[in-house]
Amino acid sequence: MSFLRKISTRSCSSLREARSCQDYLSVCQNSTISLSSLAFRGTFYEFQAKEAMETHLHLTDLVRVGGAGDNGVDLFGKWDFARLCNLKQLPQGQHPVNALVQCKNYASKIKPNVVRELAGAYEYHTNRTRSTTVPTFMFLVSPLGLTKLAQTQMDISFVPIVHVRISPMTREISGEGNEDFLVQNWGSYTFGPVYMNEMAKTVAKDVIKHHNESGNGLNPLYKKIGRQIIVN
Repeated sequence: MSFLRKISTRSCSSLREARSCQDYLSVCQNSTISLSSLAFRGTFYEFQAKEAMETHLHLTDLVRVGGAGDNGVDLFGKWDFARLCNLKQLPQGQHPVNALVQCKNYASKIKPNVVRELAGAYEYHTNRTRSTTVPTFMFLVSPLGLTKLAQTQMDISFVPIVHVRISPMTREISGEGNEDFLVQNWGSYTFGPVYMNEMAKTVAKDVIKHHNESGNGLNPLYKKIGRQIIVN
């Protein structure tokens, strides 16, 4: 399914201050970053993934890390299951699910080594925060799916992994002036499907049960984003 972007009018002068695709375009306009460079495409995709998952999966408080030294995580924040599934709300400010996000704007399918790297990143960040009681999901975002071997690697992983397919936005027009630096001149994107491995489904069931004492499994999640979204 294709979606348009939210348009921000917020002024932004540095990458550290950027919070959206438009912010990053503004940074590029005032710098020497080429819109055709690999660096731009990778960073812009991270901001696109941030906005898309905030909109469609209700991830919240996402902060971009990115760049060298990110230790395998481009974004981190929270996953608001209560809002996603219309479940019993926890006290304000409590989101008992952590989210780690790795973005791979690859032109080919994801290979097994990428999935294995996710496990290392997950272990590093969960051990670093010493958050043993707070559920943490590892999100992998890419335009294309996984190879058969990568799919197998993901399915047997002990890490709760959620794979989200998001197509990269591209310029609809390219000309002189400031047109390239306005996000409304970039095309819409396709969101989904979303795939959860068995460990992610198990953790999701526990989270839903925590919110909803009736413990009706993944039904609220299926009703919200569709059974076909959960299973490729």
